[in-house]
Amino acid sequence: MRRASCMENFEEKRECERYRCRQDKDAYVAVRPKFERIGALNDVGAKGLAFTYTLMEDYKTLSSEATLVSIDLFLSENQFYLPGLRCEVAYDTVVEGSLVPDMHLRRCGVKFCELTAMQKDQIRHFLDQYTTCKYNDQEM
Repeated sequence: MRRASCMENFEEKRECERYRCRQDKDAYVAVRPKFERIGALNDVGAKGLAFTYTLMEDYKTLSSEATLVSIDLFLSENQFYLPGLRCEVAYDTVVEGSLVPDMHLRRCGVKFCELTAMQKDQIRHFLDQYTTCKYNDQEM
């Protein structure tokens, strides 16, 4: 099992391992309710995930709008869809090197909150089937 690398100058607070999606899978995160922010999944674990999204200059960052958000986790080609995960924003930082003026790439990390039993089962399934991890009863 391979642990995802941490960003420099970021204090590690994760309680569980994080895993990347398998190379043959494209996973995405969409922020509800308006789906104005959709980005690529960076890594995921039993207690949270990180994703990268593009922010136009005239939009506010996730961390400036709310500490609690609702997200959907999904794969391309309709292979997996998990809507309405309640999360707490842990960080929302700029990723250096944007190539387009007035457009900023950001990385956001969230911690899952108040998951239902079904959502926990779906996250276990996602970890087992679509990531570099074979789920081994990580505590949720």
